[in-house]
Amino acid sequence: MKKGNGDTLIARDRSLARKLGKCWPLYLFLLPGLIWYVMFCYKPMLGLRMAFYDYNIFRGFEGSRFVGLENFKIYMTGPDFARTVKNTIMIALWQMLICFPVPVILAIMITEMKSHRKSSSDDIVPSALHLNGRRLRYGRQLPLSQYRYHQHDPGKAGF
Repeated sequence: MKKGNGDTLIARDRSLARKLGKCWPLYLFLLPGLIWYVMFCYKPMLGLRMAFYDYNIFRGFEGSRFVGLENFKIYMTGPDFARTVKNTIMIALWQMLICFPVPVILAIMITEMKSHRKSSSDDIVPSALHLNGRRLRYGRQLPLSQYRYHQHDPGKAGF
């Protein structure tokens, strides 16, 4: 293939389009994830611009005055800066030390149980949050024994 030949470039583009056209169902599966990413990861980044403006909701970005790092100076010299940084660090440590390892340890403990018969904690503990969620949605909670028998058919459980 010669570099100056435009026909080979067009042929390459057509073959790429043909390959992409053959896999359109896979790209269709990719679409919800791409939409989610744009809506919840990329679009909020546009709002970070607001931190550098004396933003007025009625005038928008064009009518608002650019202040640069002045908002950050005000925040960092304010009386609540140390408390908010401390709270943020405490919440992050709590999540890393307690909220992350406890479910993992619980899952390992249940998996490593030596008993061959099904233990009651194997049924009760992991489904506690699910049952609590049902109570919040439907305003009542079934006894665990009734839930077990009808868990695959919600109509029989009265939902």
